[in-house]
Amino acid sequence: MLSRVIPNCSNLIAPLEEKISGMKSADKIIWSDMLREHFEFAQKSLSSRKAITLPKCSDQLWIVTDGSVTKRGIGATLYINRDGKVSLAGFFSAKLRKHQVLWLPCEIEALSIAASVKHFSPFIIQSKLQANVLTDSKPCVQGFEKLCRGEFSASPRVTSFLSVVSRYQVSVNHLSGRANIPSDFASRNAPVCTEPNCQVCCFISRTEDSVVRAVSIQDVLNDEFRLPFTTRSAWINIQSECPDLRRTHAHLKQGTRPSKKLTNIKDVKRYLNVASIAKDGLLVVRRCDPLAPPNELIIVPRNVLDGLVTALYILSWTIRQNTN
Repeated sequence: MLSRVIPNCSNLIAPLEEKISGMKSADKIIWSDMLREHFEFAQKSLSSRKAITLPKCSDQLWIVTDGSVTKRGIGATLYINRDGKVSLAGFFSAKLRKHQVLWLPCEIEALSIAASVKHFSPFIIQSKLQANVLTDSKPCVQGFEKLCRGEFSASPRVTSFLSVVSRYQVSVNHLSGRANIPSDFASRNAPVCTEPNCQVCCFISRTEDSVVRAVSIQDVLNDEFRLPFTTRSAWINIQSECPDLRRTHAHLKQGTRPSKKLTNIKDVKRYLNVASIAKDGLLVVRRCDPLAPPNELIIVPRNVLDGLVTALYILSWTIRQNTN
């Protein structure tokens, strides 16, 4: 509840959570000067709570996102526009996991957008108006624009971002210093991304790469080009980023099965009932139909499904429009 009215709440309590991580309820906490300082600072932050206004279905929603590598956290602020007046509607913050700290700035921003949209999704779903997401990351905005044009990326980090924003009624716009927004965010200036390995920037710049569906409609109609996201190598990379499929692959390779006591891995157990490992290491479902050669159906991770279906829908709709 406090995270809704206190900005950067996850960063405030992160040192305290790290201290008690792995401890039992009976264990005593050894207070150091640094830990006591963090605790007192968190206490004082209670006075910085903000009054929020709960959104109505007729309000215009604005989500201003922020991702920080140095602070190891992501966050967002929800504003509403009601009768021409902008009001604060809530905060969101989360701590990055250890492997996410190593991500590049553009990828952190993409994660921040996806997590923020998912967090505020109850308000977005009930709203009668399209929600606007504001970010200072131009690569993320350009990636969203490519999705609207029907282009698809096999990068797991990019598809996770794109699949979330395509699932809800939102638009992603760039946040410039000239924008008419509250002063807390008006002075932000995003650094230029120069990292060659940034998956978001690669999705934008390398349209000829095999992981991006950069083909003309005429090429598809003439059957001159194979859609890149149907390549097995691309799907191997996608599956390797899915924790459930990684665990399924390990169980199949080692010939083991998870414990029956584990109830939070329903997808893993479902995959193990039907999946097998192909010669190239791809997880597939083998299907044998009468009077037909055997087929290998590629298992699509859940986090990629929405983006893939969206890309296929946009592609089919575009082809129909151009053939009519």
